[in-house]
Amino acid sequence: MHSDLTINWIGWRKLTIERPGSDADWTAIKHVRITLRGSGLSGSIGIASIEMIGNKWEVVEGTSSLKLEAVNNYDNNDYVTPMDTDIYDDIYEKVGGSDLNKEQSLQLKYTNLQDNTTAYAHSKYEQAVDLSKHNKVSFLLYGNGSGIDFIISFGAGSNRFQKKIKDDFIGWRKFKSVLKECYGV
Repeated sequence: MHSDLTINWIGWRKLTIERPGSDADWTAIKHVRITLRGSGLSGSIGIASIEMIGNKWEVVEGTSSLKLEAVNNYDNNDYVTPMDTDIYDDIYEKVGGSDLNKEQSLQLKYTNLQDNTTAYAHSKYEQAVDLSKHNKVSFLLYGNGSGIDFIISFGAGSNRFQKKIKDDFIGWRKFKSVLKECYGV
């Protein structure tokens, strides 16, 4: 599988190449190759970054009213980034600084969600994650005042953290919980 591209411009340009094939074709990728072809040509090509865009979250089977999408401030013009808020700096300065140009979020789009129905998405880990050294969990959530209940949970067996948040606000908001109180870590 390859995608031929003729470079007939000067300067920087963003290129997006859609992934061909089925999901099964992309489960064991071990390298990325860049090839230049030509005869008697010389010059240089600059590459700022190569990024795989997407997410590892999956909609639980039977949840047709929910769609997941990775959205960011480069590819989605209507995306509202939390980068310019104090809550963003509060979280990301602690993990290496907030001088990032690109910011990405997971968007959950739901349609026709009826009373007393639930839509699920999950992300599975290959190996168990040890949270015993962590005291708190914090995350940013974008509300649009829909009134829906957002529930985040993680854990195994009877050791399960769960937080329910009513979408009764507009914009980005930071949520923080003490794990030892909620999870028993």
